[in-house]
Amino acid sequence: MTFDRKKLGAAFWTTAVVVALLVTYPLSLGPACWALDRRIGDPYAIAAAYRPVLWLWASGPKWVGESISWYANLFAANREWFVDPVGLDFIVVSRVVWR
Repeated sequence: MTFDRKKLGAAFWTTAVVVALLVTYPLSLGPACWALDRRIGDPYAIAAAYRPVLWLWASGPKWVGESISWYANLFAANREWFVDPVGLDFIVVSRVVWR
């Protein structure tokens, strides 16, 4: 008995990659804040890379901003991360807090 396997096409793999990017891109903000907390990386480059997420953080619905803030601060040691809108740009800044 032979099975005729159907090969997965380009449409499936394209969809899989797009879904994976849509999930991993916003989730990678937490590790980026972890890196900034330890002074690894350029804050301006990270702000440029996460501009859509930062826009949601600063200008989106309140519950979305609070969720992003909670997630970004989950990775912080002694800092509290927040977004500072500067004109059309956003800067991720922090202040030291003792927990």
